[in-house]
Amino acid sequence: FLPCVRGMEFRLKEGAALGRTGCIGGSLQALLTTGAVVGILRLFDMAMGPAVLIGFLVTLSSTAIVLRVLQEQGRMDAQHGRVATAILIFQDIIVVPMMLVTPLLAGKSNDITGDLLLLGGKMLLLVGNAYRMKKTYSRAVELYLMVEQDYPGEDVAFEAGYWKLYCFYLLEDKDLGEFAAGFLSRWSKLKEGHEFVAKAALIRADHYFNRAEYEQAASAFGEVNMDNLKPDLRANVLFNQGYALMEAKRHQEAISSFTRFLNENSNHELTSNALVHRGLALKEVKDLAKAREDFKRITSEFAKSSSAELAWYQLGLIAGLERDQDAKVEAFENLVKLY
Repeated sequence: FLPCVRGMEFRLKEGAALGRTGCIGGSLQALLTTGAVVGILRLFDMAMGPAVLIGFLVTLSSTAIVLRVLQEQGRMDAQHGRVATAILIFQDIIVVPMMLVTPLLAGKSNDITGDLLLLGGKMLLLVGNAYRMKKTYSRAVELYLMVEQDYPGEDVAFEAGYWKLYCFYLLEDKDLGEFAAGFLSRWSKLKEGHEFVAKAALIRADHYFNRAEYEQAASAFGEVNMDNLKPDLRANVLFNQGYALMEAKRHQEAISSFTRFLNENSNHELTSNALVHRGLALKEVKDLAKAREDFKRITSEFAKSSSAELAWYQLGLIAGLERDQDAKVEAFENLVKLY
């Protein structure tokens, strides 16, 4: 609702007065309108839940349309225009609790009392999300913590815990790895297969990767369920996993990661880099024939890439290890000629 009233300037006393007007007038308008609609529909034997829902719909007005009409008629600064604006803002605010109550009205709940109590947690979660979207991460974290503490074991606590972790990630908190491990310890079995669990594991792995702590990153990437990640995200994760495994001297596992990346991303911007690193890993495990294939593929398919220079150099080294002098000379001559 805030964009709809952008540019309006109220003095403090006027703002407070309109706040009272909005709450009192808005409450009366919502209750009376909803009550009237429900009463009429009940006369036609409509069930209470659908009747209340229709009452909600009739109660609400379009803030954007009404404000435009007031502006076109020059009544924004008139007393009735300002009162109408206050009531419109109140309507925008009560949309949230109306949305939260909707599942109860649809009869999808067997525990109405419990669900009503959960509304508080859902409201806190929504406010926390609003702060997060405004990039006020510290305030968002405070609200997410309240949800976790007041509603342990509930879905709202799970969601709040993930978004709290995400805020810590954006804040580049030095203890992010421990926070992520705590979240996964609490929820990984209860919410197995959920996207948030996969992303929490990824946040932990990415944290160690960005800090060049590759042994921990390699282990953390192993806990990420790649199948739960979207293809475009999975491509980068597979590459980083392979790189971390290479740096951790786990060459055979690095080969597997780069191979999956290449099988799924033949035309990705990182394809030539993946071929180089897989070739290096293959060379480390003494599979010179396959390493040579990767480096040759780079020189033919990605001749203008930055990886081609390293590929020619590695082809020369492999030829030297195999005592193939002609191939060695050819590789180094190409390296000198091209670079």
